[in-house]
Amino acid sequence: MNKSVAVKSINKCHQCGATSYKPVIKRDDQGVMRASGTYQCTGCRLVFETINEWRADSGDQTAGENDPPRSIGTTEVTTLTSPET
Repeated sequence: MNKSVAVKSINKCHQCGATSYKPVIKRDDQGVMRASGTYQCTGCRLVFETINEWRADSGDQTAGENDPPRSIGTTEVTTLTSPET
């Protein structure tokens, strides 16, 4: 007998279910593009600081035991242009 088993992935966004995210790149004070230390979900654009915040939901919190996810919110990332010289 062939049984199929449903596997629940924990490596997905708790809001939209997307399975990928990207680093948020921002221009620093000198005008250089650098990683900001935050990440953005590729599905719903949730901005977060740790992967556990992206994964966490009300029933599966691995970050701070009983702490809610500390997501920053959503943001729209636009095309950046170089500063005028």
